[in-house]
Amino acid sequence: MPQMTENNILDGRFELTRRLSQCGETVLYLGRDTTCDRMVTVREFCPAPIMRREEDGRITVVPGCEVQYKSLSSDYEELCRYLMELPPELPFVRPFALLHSNATVYSVEWYVGAETIGDHLARIGRPIGWNTWKKMLTPLVGALERIHSDGTYHRGISAETVLLTEREELLLSGFCIPAARTADSEITATLYFGYSAPEQYSSNSWQGSWSDVYSLAAVCYLALTGIPPIE
Repeated sequence: MPQMTENNILDGRFELTRRLSQCGETVLYLGRDTTCDRMVTVREFCPAPIMRREEDGRITVVPGCEVQYKSLSSDYEELCRYLMELPPELPFVRPFALLHSNATVYSVEWYVGAETIGDHLARIGRPIGWNTWKKMLTPLVGALERIHSDGTYHRGISAETVLLTEREELLLSGFCIPAARTADSEITATLYFGYSAPEQYSSNSWQGSWSDVYSLAAVCYLALTGIPPIE
């Protein structure tokens, strides 16, 4: 299998043009939907360290980790399908397609092109006023209440995953499976210092809606003061 980098076509439709980033759960690519010439982002499920990319580009499961991969990939597909079924008006960046290829799973999202709230604050050089922030925040709080009532939690709300559009609307990106947001899990976790809740630093602690409340409060602190929360 060729490595999924530049000029690869996935499912005969999605052209991958550039590798953007990688976390403990997925590799993120910028791409294009060739059927409508619209930009997309593609997430390749490749959790470290239970999966690896061989020198020839093939993705393989580390021997002895097959059961873990099956369980985690099932969690990933379940999360993606849940997000795909949510009402479109909710301010989430979520997949619209889920594909199986190259011995793993891919999810495809429309590219939103919005800046992170952290980058926005750095660019304007001042905090956001409460009246403006409250107006932007209210739809996001309502959307979180919706998924919390379903027993789904983001666990990664931060200055990097909250996006601000040109219309001054907040979008939440970066949904991951629980193992990717919990220290000492079977895969490499991506936590956000100052934003991730204390219980995410231990696999023995309970996580829930309160974990997202903690992280969202930290984002609010940054937005209203311009000061990053203490790690």
